[in-house]
Amino acid sequence: MKIPNPDLLAEIRATQRCEWCGRRGPVDVEHTYARGLGDARRIDSRLVCMALCREHHSIAGSGHGEPSKAQLKALIAKREGVSEEAIREWVQTVNRTPKEGPAPPEPRRVPVEYALDCTKREVSF
Repeated sequence: MKIPNPDLLAEIRATQRCEWCGRRGPVDVEHTYARGLGDARRIDSRLVCMALCREHHSIAGSGHGEPSKAQLKALIAKREGVSEEAIREWVQTVNRTPKEGPAPPEPRRVPVEYALDCTKREVSF
């Protein structure tokens, strides 16, 4: 299943700020999960996309150096208030959904402070 969202991609590009280093200037949209040949599994969602400067987009795409895909996935999870596991499970569900079916709902977001506590395996009330 594809979830194209050209408006979201335009919005991300319009930020003109790299989410990894903070550098201002032209940015590319990084998809942290593989899009497949011919964009067969393209998912345009805030849960898998982020703005990176050209330098960091190239590094992330090469798989050598920082930022790594794992680091970017952790940053998105923190930004969105969703666990990395919930995002991974949602992406897997999307990829198993037939093309004709409705897209599965995104995971429920929680306050960022709570999400950060969960990554530390600490829950405070």
